[in-house]
Amino acid sequence: MLAATLLLSLAAGSPPQAITERAKALLAAGSSAEAAELLEERLRTEEGTAELHELYSEALEGLGRSDESAHHADRARTVLARSDARSRVIHSVQQRIERLDPVARARFALVEDWIDGSLESAEALLDEGHTERALRLLETLEPHALGKRARPTRTLLARARKAFERVQLDAGLAGDRQRLELETRHYRLVCDLEPDVAERLGATMDDIFRSYVEVFFAGKERRLQGRKATLRVYPDRASMLAHWDGPNDPAGWWSPDAWTVSCYDTRSEGRPLEEMLSTLFHEASHQFFTMLTGGDGAPAWINEGTATFFEGAIAMADGRVLWPEVPQKRLRALAAALQSGSGPSLADVVAFSERGSYPADHYPVGWGLVYFLQQYEDPRTLEHTWRPLYRAFLEEVPGGNAYGRKSFERAFLHERNPGGYEDFEAFEAAWRTWVLEVVLPETIGRDRASRRLSRLDAYLEAAASGSSPVPREELLLRALNQTERLASVVLDAEELRHVALSRIDVLEGLERRTAAASAIEELLDVHEEKRIPLGEEEIAALEERMLRLDRKNADLRRLRRRQVGLLKRTNALLDRYEREGDWPLRAFTLARFAAELGGGNGAL
Repeated sequence: MLAATLLLSLAAGSPPQAITERAKALLAAGSSAEAAELLEERLRTEEGTAELHELYSEALEGLGRSDESAHHADRARTVLARSDARSRVIHSVQQRIERLDPVARARFALVEDWIDGSLESAEALLDEGHTERALRLLETLEPHALGKRARPTRTLLARARKAFERVQLDAGLAGDRQRLELETRHYRLVCDLEPDVAERLGATMDDIFRSYVEVFFAGKERRLQGRKATLRVYPDRASMLAHWDGPNDPAGWWSPDAWTVSCYDTRSEGRPLEEMLSTLFHEASHQFFTMLTGGDGAPAWINEGTATFFEGAIAMADGRVLWPEVPQKRLRALAAALQSGSGPSLADVVAFSERGSYPADHYPVGWGLVYFLQQYEDPRTLEHTWRPLYRAFLEEVPGGNAYGRKSFERAFLHERNPGGYEDFEAFEAAWRTWVLEVVLPETIGRDRASRRLSRLDAYLEAAASGSSPVPREELLLRALNQTERLASVVLDAEELRHVALSRIDVLEGLERRTAAASAIEELLDVHEEKRIPLGEEEIAALEERMLRLDRKNADLRRLRRRQVGLLKRTNALLDRYEREGDWPLRAFTLARFAAELGGGNGAL
């Protein structure tokens, strides 16, 4: 009893080296039971080194516990592989496992085939655009891909994740900050940044450029001037402001004479680099007003309001730029001003006719006005009824007679205006109601989930019935956007089910067959996690639908065939473990591994 107490005390408080030396001494003395007791206590509270697992394996073998001994030898092999140990050291441990486990050689070959097959399938899925499926497969594979298979797995996983991550400009930096000059398709960059960050920044700005062309020129690139704007990124605010001769201390600005956007590295103030990106999205849009007006300027409300509208754009790491969402900082400021009656009115902002930017408290109002003109939907027809007038006003701006309240009323409040408003006051009242009773609750309100679900259903119903003049494809795209927005909202199980099924229908309606199949598989996975209820008949119908959608895709078929074959081999090895005798732990770990990589096929 005293010896056991001393052993447990030693295991609890001693450094790993002391445990190792004591265990070796006990094993050398033939005291396998005491060595096992010592090592078991230590391994119960920590992952353990490869050496500790090896010693525990030796102690267990001495006690005739071959199943557990092989298991811990395998854990030692895994730790060694993850630490990039020499291959001869790993091979030595593997030989020990093969001596202990009668099925080990076949098991090693099967595991390697599982990993190689999964890696090959993931790459094929990525190449064919099945990013969601590839991502799930690679995330499951990563903990098991050791040695030479680890690097290609991590590389593919990073590639897959890019499609679902927002841009993180300074993630995984390589190199020091330096003065760099480079050209992209649409911009010239002069920046004090790390080379990797500069490359990502250039790619991101090329992405947002497409959205500028869509808003300002209806997607017609032929209207662009050939001159590239320069993006000048200074190392800090002070060095940037040394080149500023205007009032205040801006976060950045557009210089039409120099054809340059100036900003600074926000990390110099302890803030994320994405804040600089938002400034660039805003300031770079001013280039397009300069092209529209020939440098004569534009009304501040549409110039700054549109630039602020682009602050809500979301750049994704795979090259997509999502249509602007609501920038919550602007919405909160606008809602607070409208509710309190403080700050400038909509009439004040529209009437502002001085050259250049307007005061800081005008920005939320200008954003809200442009957001309304871009995003307001007629409740009956679901049309963006104000967008045509917005675009027509952009065409009017170069005429030089577009400043002030009268020009706004002439362009937007004529007798055929979409809202039928008789005067500016009526328009302003309706706009205020829309911001406070539609945008605000849908964005940050407690019932935003039910509101967004109602909007989703409205799009789906209109697309199915043809009751809206809005093209069916556009309605489905809006519905798809709602399903993406609902992903960030807490929903109950039935609501999750509705959103998931709606997403599948929308993707198939948009003829995105592979994405729809991937969404079905995701839904079935979530059902297995007990988060969404599905009946047996519904599951069978979804599986049949997924196969129909996938039928023409060779890579998906190959993946499923390979997995079914591997699962059959796994079942055969599990049968061998049963025939060989008492191997429950080795059988369990093999079954769990196969279930993780081949989950959902029902073969186990």
